[in-house]
Amino acid sequence: MHNAGSVVPHQERQPPEALDRQIGQRQLGRPSAPRLPACAPSLRGTTPFIGPPCTPAPRPRRASAPPGTPSPRRQAPRTAPAPSIQRRLHTRLLLGVHQEPRGLVHDGQVLVLEEHLELRALRSCLPPRPLTGFADPHQTAGGNHVVGAKDPLAVDTHCTSLDEPRNLGPRGIRQEAQQDLFEPRPTKLRWHPNVASPPRIIRTLVSTSHPESLPRPHHKPRRATEITRPKQLPIPRRTPAGYLGSRPLLANAPHPLRSMTRPDPSRRKFLKTTLGAGAAAAGLASCASGPLTTRPARAGARYMGDFAAAPLQTVRIAFVGVGARGPWHVRNALGCDGIEVVAIVDPHAPAAEAASALVTNDGRAAPQLYTNGPDDYLRMLEVEAPDAVFISTPWKDHAPMGVAAMQAGAHAFIEVPMAPTIDELWDLVDASETTGQHCMMLENVCYGRDELMFLNMVRQGLLGELTHAEAAYVHDLRFQMKELERGTGSWRTGHHTRRNGNLYPTHGLGPVAQYLNVDRGEDRFERLVSLSSPAHGRAQYAADNFPDGHPRRTADYVCGDINTALLQTHRGRTVMVQHDTTSPRPYTRHNLISGTRGTLAGFPTRVALDPTGDGAHTWTEGAALEDVRAAHDHPLYTRLAADAEGGGHGGMDFIMMWRIVTCLREGQPLDQNVYEGCTWSAVAPLSEWSVANGGAPAEFPDFTRGRWSATRPLGIVS
Repeated sequence: MHNAGSVVPHQERQPPEALDRQIGQRQLGRPSAPRLPACAPSLRGTTPFIGPPCTPAPRPRRASAPPGTPSPRRQAPRTAPAPSIQRRLHTRLLLGVHQEPRGLVHDGQVLVLEEHLELRALRSCLPPRPLTGFADPHQTAGGNHVVGAKDPLAVDTHCTSLDEPRNLGPRGIRQEAQQDLFEPRPTKLRWHPNVASPPRIIRTLVSTSHPESLPRPHHKPRRATEITRPKQLPIPRRTPAGYLGSRPLLANAPHPLRSMTRPDPSRRKFLKTTLGAGAAAAGLASCASGPLTTRPARAGARYMGDFAAAPLQTVRIAFVGVGARGPWHVRNALGCDGIEVVAIVDPHAPAAEAASALVTNDGRAAPQLYTNGPDDYLRMLEVEAPDAVFISTPWKDHAPMGVAAMQAGAHAFIEVPMAPTIDELWDLVDASETTGQHCMMLENVCYGRDELMFLNMVRQGLLGELTHAEAAYVHDLRFQMKELERGTGSWRTGHHTRRNGNLYPTHGLGPVAQYLNVDRGEDRFERLVSLSSPAHGRAQYAADNFPDGHPRRTADYVCGDINTALLQTHRGRTVMVQHDTTSPRPYTRHNLISGTRGTLAGFPTRVALDPTGDGAHTWTEGAALEDVRAAHDHPLYTRLAADAEGGGHGGMDFIMMWRIVTCLREGQPLDQNVYEGCTWSAVAPLSEWSVANGGAPAEFPDFTRGRWSATRPLGIVS
């Protein structure tokens, strides 16, 4: 700690005028550094100053030079400064060390930071943000802006905390709440190795409500427009995609990326809501590549890629959430041998009782009901100790319930998506690896007839070398907006008011990923870019179907009507994934896979094969497709087609449940492991990040931690 009003020594203590001479500030309009008020504490510590404004200590006058001593430089006349200059004298404390800029607003008190850079250092330092100006809390009452960047020595430290430039207007930053503008953020400043010392950071305290507390200068510098400066100052500019190169910074010229950059709060909101508080710092540090991409394995973790649990003679199942999807899982489980339904969990008692009736009507013992609130599943896990838990709840509950189930010694089977955030997906991976319990996403579309047939044809090599795939979830679900108290729409509609991206990617992506052997020895997703259309459809639907003042009418729908993401794999393959639950268009999942010898596509199902290389210019579809089905239908579908009738979604729901029960009873690896489910689900938060950052590439987390290449591909089971 140092005394208030002192300066941190850098090599040796020098007066401000000498420092100005060293860094080439010849009449640049910069006032000399005033001292801090005597009552102000040190700013070197971690605790910012909070308290009432204080009167600044008077600055002692410098002793005049002896008569006849030539002045090294002509000094500016010490006259009263202009009001605009007075307002700018709010950050002056020389520090000769790196220190993270921080700020805080409390009862009108603002801790403001500013960087004071040497002219020669500007050519070599690489600030993550462009030079923009400095904070001026007195420009408007209660507001904070950045003065136009007229001084090349002024750098707004609030704009140096992230990689891309801030979205500035013609006179400065857009208006924000003070707590938002001065929110503490980590900052990394990189200096050229040839620079002898880092640029000095200059600080002091100001009060937005007491401008009279500002230090007063003893001379009047020139106006900013009269500053002598280089006409062009080359500065390397850092962007989310990399460096644009050395481009000239003209006086008063707008930043070249300003119109291309989205506002900062979208990124900050994403980091808070999607990564969680624990990963926010890591997300900021690696914001050029997207959200948290890795996490160290926990002690005692085992790889679950080809994991096979001990066989179970009877699988004791508990169902959590039986409002919409849950009852279908109960029905399909009752059609399998070797199962026992031990518990039904749902805070809505009528739904739990209806699911229990399905069990008793099948001639089985009534399961225990747990309906005492949303956390009653924890009591069920302790009392019943089930072997497997099927979770069909709102998306926000998937990860907490799945982790709790595995920690209680049960295999977790979770509806799609596995979780809405990257951090929660990592939690599921860690829980599965440390407990040795299965964690599988219930992606039923992987068991559809066409999807199984396409998988069989790909495994037979009929498409040659795979190059491209297309997946989608296009399903007009606007009717769910009318579900207000209960039903999927009661909670799913809210996601369209908070998130903008591909909210539901796995139905189309899951089968395509299995064709490509993603995370199974052959390939993995590496990155994606994503863009969204305008969000108009749900607002229009609300205007057509709800009265004025209704919450559905007043909601702000931010999710684009259609989102398109383009994924690239480790081997260079591309996958297009689309999401649209708003437009009035027929249902489709695309389900397209293309290779050097042919293409398979769905909706409608059609095949184009070119085994001889002569070309394939027409589709085989309709009645002509029956011969293809007879030759290439998956043996699993052929075996279970009759039993799967009425099993939901064309029988795919029953085939999925039958495979799960069979694998658990026989001690076989599941068809989908925890890493696949997390990778497919990660498209949602990654697409949100990419959209919020203007379509910037987002890196996929490697949930296998590099072990995907050792996992066996999914075979053709019967």
